[in-house]
Amino acid sequence: MQNEEIAVNAEHLHKIFYSVQGYWRQKRRPVTAVDDISFTIHEGELFGMVGPNGAGKTTTVKMLSTLLIPTSGKASIFGFDVVSETGRIRPKIGFTFGGNRGLYGRLSGLDNLKYFAELYQLDPASIGKRIKELLEIVGLTGREADRVETYSTGMQQRLHLARAMLHDPHMYHMHKRN
Repeated sequence: MQNEEIAVNAEHLHKIFYSVQGYWRQKRRPVTAVDDISFTIHEGELFGMVGPNGAGKTTTVKMLSTLLIPTSGKASIFGFDVVSETGRIRPKIGFTFGGNRGLYGRLSGLDNLKYFAELYQLDPASIGKRIKELLEIVGLTGREADRVETYSTGMQQRLHLARAMLHDPHMYHMHKRN
């Protein structure tokens, strides 16, 4: 591998959720979602997680993307801690879980991207150009005015990818600690 920069480092990550059982005599029961996972991903490396439903894949990604705080262990993205430096990580990453979550079916593909561009606080003057560019990249040019609920599953996946790239995440710039 040419560049040995560590992009993602996870050390002994654990995530425990608590489920409440009973109505009158409630008991909190711990449910382990991630149990002692460690791995390193180098910059430019292709990495995948596979496993059955309930194995902790989504929970792990949510911890790495700063959406969930690990119960224990630690993780970093290009050296930035996922718990204490979330503000340095979030603008630099893009991810998608796919499926029909995260998109608004009654809105057009264009309106979905405009909405998320506003959430990312993108420059209003450049939003139109960026959306047009992404729609072309993901092959949705000509269908941007159609409601997302009319899109095939593959088209929705491509719109998810456009959404993940909307704010132009450049993780490779993060190692400069800007």
